[in-house]
This record gives sequence, C-alpha cells and structure tokens, in this order.
Amino acid sequence: MPNSYSLHRNFAAVVLHTITGFILLSFSSLLWASSDIALQLGDKTVKLDDSGLWSRVQLTDNVDLNIETLSQLHQSSQPRSTIIGQSGVFLSKLSLSAEQAQSRFVVVAANFLDSGVAYWQSEGQPLRKVADFATLSDQFLPDMLHAQAFSLNLPEQSVGVLWVVISAPHYPTPITLTLYNASDYYRVQKVVEFVTQGSIFVMLTLTLLALAIFWRTKLVLTFWFAGYVGLHGVGWAAASGEINSLLPSLTVNLTYSGMHIFPIAIACAAMFTAGLFSTKEQAPQLYRIFLSVAICGVFMALIMLLLPFKTVFYLAHILALIWVPLSIFTGIVMLRKHDFKAKYYLTGNLLYGFSLVYYTASHALASSVLPYPELIVLAALALDCFCILLSLSEWLRIKQKELTEVLYQAKVDMLTNVGNRFAMDEKLSQFMGSYWIVFIDFDGMKTINDSLGHKEGDRFLIEAATLMRDRVAQYGSVFRVGGDEFIWLVEAQERDLVALKPRLQELILNIEKDLKAKWPASGISYGFSKGHPGKDQKISLTEADEEMYQYKHSKHAQMYSKRGPL
Repeated sequence: MPNSYSLHRNFAAVVLHTITGFILLSFSSLLWASSDIALQLGDKTVKLDDSGLWSRVQLTDNVDLNIETLSQLHQSSQPRSTIIGQSGVFLSKLSLSAEQAQSRFVVVAANFLDSGVAYWQSEGQPLRKVADFATLSDQFLPDMLHAQAFSLNLPEQSVGVLWVVISAPHYPTPITLTLYNASDYYRVQKVVEFVTQGSIFVMLTLTLLALAIFWRTKLVLTFWFAGYVGLHGVGWAAASGEINSLLPSLTVNLTYSGMHIFPIAIACAAMFTAGLFSTKEQAPQLYRIFLSVAICGVFMALIMLLLPFKTVFYLAHILALIWVPLSIFTGIVMLRKHDFKAKYYLTGNLLYGFSLVYYTASHALASSVLPYPELIVLAALALDCFCILLSLSEWLRIKQKELTEVLYQAKVDMLTNVGNRFAMDEKLSQFMGSYWIVFIDFDGMKTINDSLGHKEGDRFLIEAATLMRDRVAQYGSVFRVGGDEFIWLVEAQERDLVALKPRLQELILNIEKDLKAKWPASGISYGFSKGHPGKDQKISLTEADEEMYQYKHSKHAQMYSKRGPL
C-alpha cells in the first residue's frame, strides 16, 4: 500500500483531471448559436438543439399571454447561445408550415420544469393555447420520461407560429425541442420507458435482495449495499418523472428530490466500499477518505433542504465528480493488491464513470451526436449495481468460508482432528433412538510423556484417534473430551444394541493391540452405557464413565495380583 502522501497525491490528481475535463466539456457549448427558426414540416421527425432556440423573458405569473405580449417579449429579447446554467422564464418561437394534415408530438427535453405552456397561431387566426405541460400537468398521452411532451395537430396547408414558454429554477441541461411524427414518438417513448423502468427495476430488486440478506444475517455491509443501490434507483425514479407519472394525484414535483437523495446514496456507497475492502484494517488512509465522503454526503443532504435547486444541483454533481474517480482509484489499488472482489467493483464503476463523461459531453456537443444521455447513465448504473452485487456476493462467499472454518474449529479437536465436546453434545441432541456411549481412557500416558516426551505423547494420541475414527466410522463417531479421554457414540435399533456391543469390544481390543506394538506401556480402559430418548443423556455419560473406571481399577488389581506384594 502506498504511503499516505502518495495516496492522497494520486487521488487528488485523478479528481483534478476529471473535474477539468468535465468543465471544458460543459462550457464548450457556449460557442454555438443560431437565429430565428422556420420549419417546413414533412413526414420526418425534426430535432432542434437549444443553441439559439430560447430567449430569456421577464414574465410575472399574473400576465395574460396574448399574441401582442408574446411578440413584444420575443422582440425585446435575444436568443441565448445555450440555456445551460440559466434559470427563469424562457420563450421559443417556431414558424411552422405543413402541406399535409399531421399530428405532431412536441417533446421539451427538460427533467426539471415548474411550468410549460404552448400556444399556436395559424396565419390570420387568433392565438390559442394548445398545451399546458409540465410534470404536474394533466397529460393524456404516453409520458416521455426525462422530458415533457404535448401534442400538436396541424390541418392541411398549415402555416403558423408555435410559441413555447417554460419556467424552471435551473436548467442543468440543453433544452432541445423535438417535433416527432406519431410512429417515431411511440417508438422512442417505448425505448425510453423500457430502459428507464428496467434499470430502476433492476436496482430496486437488488435492493430488496440485499435487505432480505441483511434481515437474515445482520451483516451491515448488505445494509450499505441496499442504501447504495436503492437510493440511486429511487432518485432516478423521481428525477425521470416516473414517480409523478405513476402517482398523478401527487401535488408535489418530485423530480427535484432526486438531487436531494443522491448525497445519501453516495454516503452509503462510501461506507459499502470501505467495508467491502476492509479498508479500516488494510488501508486506513482510504478508510478515512471514505468516512469523510460519507459524513460529507449526509451533511450535504441536510443543508440541501435549505438551499435553492441550482445550488443543490451543483453540489450533488461536485460530489459525483469526487466519488467517481475515488471509486475507480480504489478499484485499481485493490486490484493491484490482488483482491478478487476489485475486478467486479472496478468494472462497474468504470462503466458508470464513462457514462457520466458521455452525459456531460452530450450537453457540450449537439445532442443529435450523442443521443439519450440519461438512458446511457441509467443503463450503466444498473450494470454498475449488478457488478457491485457480484463483488458483494464474493465478499459473502469469503465470509461464509471464514465462518465455516470458525465453526469447524469450534467443533473439532485441533490435535487429533476428531470432534470435541461441543460436537459430541450436538450429536447427542440429534439422536432419536437408542445408542451406545463408549467411554475410552488411554492407560500409560504419563509413562509415555515422562519417558519419551510430550511430543511423543501427542503422536500417540493422534495415532490412537486416527485408528478409532477409521474403524468406528461404520458404526458411529469419535470425540475427544479430555486429555486422553474419548467417547464413541453409536446409534442403532434397540434390537441390534445387544449384538453390537461385542463387536465394539473387539474393535477396542484390536486398537489396543496395534497401539501396544508401538507403545508397549499403553493400554485402553473402557465403559459402556446404553441410552435412549427417555433417558437423561448426562446419566448415560456418567454410567459409561463409572464403568470405565471400574474396568481400569480391575485391570490395576489384576496387574498387582500378578506382580504380588513387594
């Protein structure tokens, strides 16, 4: 891991280059402008970039718009080279003519719009209002997400002027106008709807999956993942107009709330990344950066409630310009450390980062060159969330493996590799029928340890445990419950228990014979006790233990009688 100075220097360079590129792209659109627009409509869809399309006007809410007012407003204003970064009321005048009768769908490419009004004046006819469009307006046509739309019906040999008036606290993107023919409108509308709703559905589905995992496991990382992915999904559902479209009775324009949700999503993303790569233990400098980003995200979300939307928008995007290079930088660092999770994480964030570059470039260039910027970002974000899920699943797999190892070590005697007392208790709790408890105690351990050393004593226990495990396997299980004490658990049908005991005794004698061949001073004392569901297991264990000691004492008495008194 690079030192703290090198880490901060490299990350600062990545952020600086990213922000510089975004700024240059954003302001390059100020170079373009055009004059008044007159269109001869045929069968094809016509798309107008915002360069020279809109004029800033001063208009109060109570002013009654008529042809004189609109004309005066238009003549007293100058077309803007771009509407990006502006706010307030803007007016567009389109002179249209059509030889054949046609129905057009006019799409105003504005996510964030307080109000929108369209007027049509045929040549020699009075001005008439043809649409009142915006997020909260009543619309009777399929919604165009990420934009506002209204219909315009032109009779045969139409000549006239279309006036469009829009109002918003901030225009963060070019506000293009597209006059779709019917077939193109419904085709594009379906594509936009499919990508938007599909991407949001993917994100929200992954969120529910993560919350279900969190509910079952209480792993905090899955909670941060749910916040990371879910808040992005909800934020885009709001910003695209999907929530207002699904709930037309809402009286609040929720498109603006997407910007307020974003900082909290980034805070969750920072905490998720910090936990995914265990940066608190393995990369403390990165952990402090992630913690700072998370705290900053929460603080920004709070103060945004008091700020105008223009400031909110720029603060959210500044945070994005910090987060994207930070996440990519982290993925590269962790990939160099051979962290397998990083390849998924880096892939997803590269997709998301490139989509944001595309999004910004689409606002600097003619939008016909780089179409569907919101859809590209949404699709990339959905893929990013899926890649992040793969990194989370890899993390969960590693945690499961670690937990399995811990559980294994908790139930296995590390010297002999047979079950320990905890494993024995678990096995006993699973018995549903009759069983034998065989208590095994090895004689001569003190002699082996004193004469040959404790290392040899350990080798004896390992060899004894291996012999017992291999030979008892067809009948039951072996557990070490003390220094040289072992227990066999053998479950069998009641009718088979009596016949099974001599076989087990024969096994003990054969094991004792094999051990004596290497360690002559060794021996085995044993005791049997029969258990069944109606009998307390502790009583069975005590009986086997007592019988083993009786057998041990009888062996000592026989040895004493053979040797005779001193």
